Amino acid sequence: MDEKGHIAIIVEGVSREPVYWNSLSNAFFSAKSKKIDFICLPADKNIYMLWKQLQADNFDTDIIEIVREECPQSCQNLKGLARKNFQEIYLFFDFDPQQRNLSENSATNFQTILKDMMKTFDNETDNGKLYISYPMAEALRDIVEHDCAAYYRCVISMSDLFEYKSITGHEENKFAGARYNHEIWMMILAIFLKRCRCLFSHKYGGVKEDEIVSWYKKEVTPFSILEEELSLWETHESVFVLSAFPQFVIDYFRPEHWNSLKENLRSVRVRNERNCDRKNK
Repeated sequence: MDEKGHIAIIVEGVSREPVYWNSLSNAFFSAKSKKIDFICLPADKNIYMLWKQLQADNFDTDIIEIVREECPQSCQNLKGLARKNFQEIYLFFDFDPQQRNLSENSATNFQTILKDMMKTFDNETDNGKLYISYPMAEALRDIVEHDCAAYYRCVISMSDLFEYKSITGHEENKFAGARYNHEIWMMILAIFLKRCRCLFSHKYGGVKEDEIVSWYKKEVTPFSILEEELSLWETHESVFVLSAFPQFVIDYFRPEHWNSLKENLRSVRVRNERNCDRKNK
């Protein structure tokens, strides 16, 4: 067996998501590189396409073998490796409800599929752990410097989703094409935490700034975020903008690791505009 432990990072796309992952990895995991080998594996399909394939195989197919077979880049990255070589697996996919790729005759709606996927992929040392970006990977660049509000707006409707990539990629958005360094990533983490506090404000109102990390670690999970997002979708066909990548890195480290985030949290402004508050949507 290799001296290094391998961790699989399965991402949806072959272009943008690997760039995001490499940026995150350089910012937070470079010190671990001698002991852990993170391997980025594009699936080249969305979560609904993946679910259909898993269902067709009666959920017996190894996720590592699926990405090996479906994506030439992943096949190359997996040369000489099998599932037994990976100690952890993480999956990053988009909510992307307008791209469901489901049969119109399917008796199972996409909300049920997402819940089933989240329950299946809930352990990084077993089947893998799933993280979802809302509405898609471009949520990572939907930021305003030192401001918790999204570049466009925090809650976006179904009609916005078709233009979301171009909206967030507009040249006026200074983060649209950025290769983020550690400083920017720390700001992104602080923004993510404050957005989470907003998303869950109807359940956990009044979370103090110096308690936000401990609150998040205790109360927020990929599944609890999914439940809130589905509730918003079912009532308003809207999505609250959250990226999977900051969620993963905050989850990965112990709470005490994030003591340095306190200054970043203090520097991020909180807006009280209508489009930032899910309760007023």
